[in-house]
Amino acid sequence: MNLKKIAVFVLIAFAAFGCENGIGAEYYIKYEANASSIYYDARLIEVTITNEDGQKETFDPGRSFEMIIGPVKKGFNAHLEVNSISTAPMQLYLELSVSKNDGPFATKEVNGSDQNTKSAIVTHTVK
Repeated sequence: MNLKKIAVFVLIAFAAFGCENGIGAEYYIKYEANASSIYYDARLIEVTITNEDGQKETFDPGRSFEMIIGPVKKGFNAHLEVNSISTAPMQLYLELSVSKNDGPFATKEVNGSDQNTKSAIVTHTVK
């Protein structure tokens, strides 16, 4: 009977230690980007992300973008880059969030301001 209790205790301790330190944990990345401008046709953006395989993928979503990828492992380098494909001035807002083991998303990186810009980048390494 004591051997069973010890085995259960070891399994629980291992599970708690492993989850706490990210061992075997699965992470999901949420990429978000928005463009705003006083000019209607100026809100066109090109978005480049790092996908689950570590490869760059590019999208032309119009003026807003949201995508969740995963699962990825600890050490994954998330990258979100947005470029204006319009000549008119615009403001860009980027947000990169991470979820661990199906938990809620936590914002890790933000890049945004009221200043006009042509491009913006956020990156985060899952820790």
